[in-house]
Amino acid sequence: RLPLLNLVYNESAVYGGGTIYGNGNQYWYGHRELKVKPPRLIGATNVENIKITHLRLRDAPYWTIHLFRVNKAYISHIDIQNLLSANTDGIDIDSSKRVVIEFVRLSVRD
Repeated sequence: RLPLLNLVYNESAVYGGGTIYGNGNQYWYGHRELKVKPPRLIGATNVENIKITHLRLRDAPYWTIHLFRVNKAYISHIDIQNLLSANTDGIDIDSSKRVVIEFVRLSVRD
């Protein structure tokens, strides 16, 4: 299951002060009968030195930010609100190292 926004290159960044809407409510209530697995909102796998900063993330279909086997990540000034869908973890760090998370506000349903 691929994320909606997938960081696949070293030195990748997502930033800017805008809002990313995941439309998660549609996955949970519109596609449940189709057995479609909802995607993560932002994901990074097997990369180094990524940054995710100054964003508002809303209504993720599943986990909001998932880092898997990432070396050196910086997540800062993020506002996550997932109030409509279930299992919408805020930030999942999986088999990663040297991760800094600061100035994050979470309001999720998990």
